Amino acid sequence: MTDLAMTWLAHAAEAYGLEIVEPAEMLRTGSDSIVKIKSTQGVFVLKGIPEECKYGFRHLNAKKMEIQGKWSEAMAEEGLPVVRRLRSCSGQYSAVLDNGQRRWLTTLEQYAAGDEFTCRDLNDVHLIGMLLGQLHRVSLETEIFFGHGTSWSLFGGNATEELGDYDENEKSFTAMIGALKRAECPAELLERIKKLYHARRAEVQNIWMELPAAAVQGDLCPYNMTRGKRGEIAGLFDLNLAGDEVLVGELCALLAYYASYPPPDSPSDKVMHELFQAYVSERPLKKEELSVVEPLMRLLPPFRFDRVARLNREIEVGGKTAVIRAAEETIALLEQSYSSILQLS
Repeated sequence: MTDLAMTWLAHAAEAYGLEIVEPAEMLRTGSDSIVKIKSTQGVFVLKGIPEECKYGFRHLNAKKMEIQGKWSEAMAEEGLPVVRRLRSCSGQYSAVLDNGQRRWLTTLEQYAAGDEFTCRDLNDVHLIGMLLGQLHRVSLETEIFFGHGTSWSLFGGNATEELGDYDENEKSFTAMIGALKRAECPAELLERIKKLYHARRAEVQNIWMELPAAAVQGDLCPYNMTRGKRGEIAGLFDLNLAGDEVLVGELCALLAYYASYPPPDSPSDKVMHELFQAYVSERPLKKEELSVVEPLMRLLPPFRFDRVARLNREIEVGGKTAVIRAAEETIALLEQSYSSILQLS
């Protein structure tokens, strides 16, 4: 066993009181380390991040780790598959590991049982939609808040790269407009995109602060889940992007995500319909939330960062034809109707 692994094992025993029974399994090494540990108390994952977090992740501090622990406990107490955090011997949901060269802020959580989760079909989409609705409903009933936004957040202003300030939608819009201008997109198409974008943003922003918001996991994607023996979602982990979010905003962001990465042989429209209907079966939307679903869905998919990056590459190699196609496709998305797809009425 390496000296690094021994250091982490010693920390698990000293800071969290684990009685180790097998050598540690280093799942990730480096500044952000992840260690699987088997002990007499069970199987756990010990995670460490630099105590002085890098730009864009300064929300990962001892105070916020405490909130993460309380939130995960509240979700698990309601029977949701969020993995529990364990308190350290000092009673906190984190501890400090100092090996003389580097200081880590560590957390210990239960090992997520089950197999790696992949979204295989519409049934899996349904499970994800139900879980999202359950998480939102339960979180609304708690008084737990992180005090910062998520990577889905809108209207932060982009003063910094920190969660809640960072507005990926606005940044992606600006990047796309810049790419189209450099490629000499026809002015009438460019102006049409800008006019539609700002109109959609205004529709949402006018009511944004009145919409229900709560603490959320912030990254409800398959790579953060495990599958149980009966096909269920058995584990949900990774709170690095957790924060406070307008709930219908996260719902629509995830509709856009899963429509962009649908399961095999599953049309995007059916994916969105399945996820949305599963969600509202667990948490029906209020009238004011329903009023912003279509504006949000017209606003978010056209300016997903991965779509903008793809269009930039196509424009670079495809010339004028690619520029016009990208602009017209964006306008179509900004004008897309979602009422029948999601059954909003």
